[in-house]
Amino acid sequence: MPVPRKTISFGQQIAIDRAGNPYDYGGNWDPFDRKKGTDCSGCVVDELDGGINGTAMEWSRHGLCTESWRAPSHGGQANPLDGPFHTVQVANPSVFPADAAIKIALHHGPGGGMNSHMWCQIGDLRVETNGDNGTVLRDQAMAVDNPYANDWWFLPGPIVEDGTPIPHQPSGSAPAPQGEPRDTLFADVSEHQVPVTDAYTDATYSQDGIDWPYRWLSIRANDGTHRDNNFAQNYGWCKQAADDGRLKGFIVYAYWRPDWQATLATFQDQVNANGGPHPKMVAMIDVECGDGNPGCDQSAAVNGMYYGLAKWLGDARRVIGYCNLNDMRQMWQTRPEHVPMIIAGYGSNPNDPAVFKVAHQYTDGQGYGGGLPEGAPPFGNCDMNSADGLSPSQLASVLGVGDASPVAPSPLVIPSVPADYQRLIYEQLAGPVGSDGYGHGWPQLGNLTIVDYLAKYKPALDVLLTPAARSANKKAAPRIVIPAAGNGAASRPVAPANKATARKAPAKKR
Repeated sequence: MPVPRKTISFGQQIAIDRAGNPYDYGGNWDPFDRKKGTDCSGCVVDELDGGINGTAMEWSRHGLCTESWRAPSHGGQANPLDGPFHTVQVANPSVFPADAAIKIALHHGPGGGMNSHMWCQIGDLRVETNGDNGTVLRDQAMAVDNPYANDWWFLPGPIVEDGTPIPHQPSGSAPAPQGEPRDTLFADVSEHQVPVTDAYTDATYSQDGIDWPYRWLSIRANDGTHRDNNFAQNYGWCKQAADDGRLKGFIVYAYWRPDWQATLATFQDQVNANGGPHPKMVAMIDVECGDGNPGCDQSAAVNGMYYGLAKWLGDARRVIGYCNLNDMRQMWQTRPEHVPMIIAGYGSNPNDPAVFKVAHQYTDGQGYGGGLPEGAPPFGNCDMNSADGLSPSQLASVLGVGDASPVAPSPLVIPSVPADYQRLIYEQLAGPVGSDGYGHGWPQLGNLTIVDYLAKYKPALDVLLTPAARSANKKAAPRIVIPAAGNGAASRPVAPANKATARKAPAKKR
């Protein structure tokens, strides 16, 4: 049953517009009041209605609830082959069709009602309304394969692309606050430029006949394991400028390398050695082909670094990517749908409806700006970015570093990503792959491979494994106590189950 991207995007948009709305048992979302709440089944019903019918949805519960999806296998009457909205039941989440348009998970408790719960994923957007947090999205919503679920349904796809953009932000974005420009321009610098000074925030750029100071800056921390020589000075200045209000936020980036674990560790060490992550700091992964990087899909490794940074910072909004579209389509083919991206394109402003573009790197300082600044003091000509349609404070809000009191994020749920199993098997035997493409043993094994380690200690193992040694060391088996199961009455699982939860064409930079 093909489903147009247009209606799926509409269903996603109405959820994004209502993130944070209160839980209202028996309630329903209102097209004329975005603040009105609903409950778990009302949320899923509206997502199905909007995802299928778009603007023609009825904004009604259609008389449905969690019990409407209780099939005979759970003691109900729902048709497993043709449920509400023509959804289909599956035995477990591992058999969801790859092209399912909407996936639904349920927990059927005794008697239904408040003892049951449901949530969904529309396209790649997780959506849930629960009694603890109201309507939540993405990492704050439960995944459809969460073990709390005991029933699963899906709306058959595929999703047919029709050019409709995938939404990422609330619709009807407000104009720039008074006293701020409509677009945020900022420099991107490394040890290839002089260190930053107050001359940067004293400088201005012109927009709409007004001169605006620079309120954001992007600085490099490392290129793989190479530590940027200007980082300590640049980072210290950024922290001070953010503390005194001259900067609304700043980006610290790492140039991604195939040994991503070492790249991540170097990045974290650079930041930790200079006071740790600042509340206004955003982390960025610079992903580019060439210059020692492969020109093939590296999604599993890039996503490994992305989720490592998101877990470290505690808020996935504070982790963004940098690519030109050509490199992204080669190296980062499978990525989190809602990761904010700075897209490079010199002499053009590239766009892709599937990409959450928050800014555009429009020049490397070599004349591609089309009237926009080719650099900023004290750096001279350099890479320059423009967050089109986002003022400095709006950009801060989108990237999770706004001035509003921060909300403690729910524990980050790291979704499964396509893994490079051949590499994983090799590393298990030979150790993590280094910059030369080979494993050199495991540190915990004295930098030996598993085979070398076993060979080294084989004589000792032979002694321990003789019948006499086994008899002398025999002990009683430990007693294992399995705690009693809960009563299943909660609408969400307890914490262990995750409760709350170019240069013209391809632009390059280092």
